[in-house]
Amino acid sequence: MPGIIAVVLLVPPPPGIPAIALALNPAVLLCAAAFAGSFAAPRLGLHSAILLGDALPLRSLFVAFGLGTVLGLCLAGLDCATASIWRGSASNLPALCEPTGLTSLALGLVYGGVTEELIMRWGVLSILALGFSRLMPIRWSLGLAVVLSAALFALAHLPALWMATPDPTLAALIRMLVLNTVSGLVFGILYLRSGLEAAMLSHIGFHCGALASGVVI
Repeated sequence: MPGIIAVVLLVPPPPGIPAIALALNPAVLLCAAAFAGSFAAPRLGLHSAILLGDALPLRSLFVAFGLGTVLGLCLAGLDCATASIWRGSASNLPALCEPTGLTSLALGLVYGGVTEELIMRWGVLSILALGFSRLMPIRWSLGLAVVLSAALFALAHLPALWMATPDPTLAALIRMLVLNTVSGLVFGILYLRSGLEAAMLSHIGFHCGALASGVVI
């Protein structure tokens, strides 16, 4: 729940809407995902040290954080290099390599790294894979679930795009979908290989890498 609390405290609500209302949908999704993942993940052989008591693979966690950091650096650099293409003359969207303040960083680390991974990987990916496993081999079902959950992860960022700019360009829309789909694929693969905590740390590392890119670039 720290990510839900961070939304209430850090995200300014639209006029006339109480801050607590912003947390309603993600809180409901989080609860549903927690139950769905707890049901589906053990049946698929997926792991979590925190939720299932599995062994905590420290080396894999360090690798996951490093991969997430490198991913953040690379995608932020590409994002910055192509900003003139996707931003448009009237857009105020920041590139990943441009600092957006401690508030955005805190939301990325706490809400993105923890809450989004619980919802999208632990919940959505696991339950999709379990459903597909009734129709196809388990390896195929896991792969398809990784791809679909990454696509859903990207689509879930559409409201944030429209909150940032009411009239995004087509290029900005494509950019947002591509960045989040690629990162979602990486987080999903690490979830399958090393467990939920690896997905969380890779997501956190992504935001750290994006932040560091502003210094490097």
